[in-house]
Amino acid sequence: MVATDLAGRGLDIDNVELVINYDCPKSIYDFIHRTGRTGRASNKGKAYTFITSSNTDIFYDLKDFLVKNNYHVPEELANH
Repeated sequence: MVATDLAGRGLDIDNVELVINYDCPKSIYDFIHRTGRTGRASNKGKAYTFITSSNTDIFYDLKDFLVKNNYHVPEELANH
């Protein structure tokens, strides 16, 4: 699945194993809803998000979310 803001809400698609965010969400709330498409009904999956220096508004919240949930924090994000 290639995610947009539309994929963040209201879609119930079974067995999504991979979400790719080409455009990083502007808020952590939107990030969680987009990437959460992989975790439905106890399923697991992966989510990749392309982040650039223009996405600094989400850096702190994203790092905090990853740390609190025991996910890997990329070195580039860990420095923020």
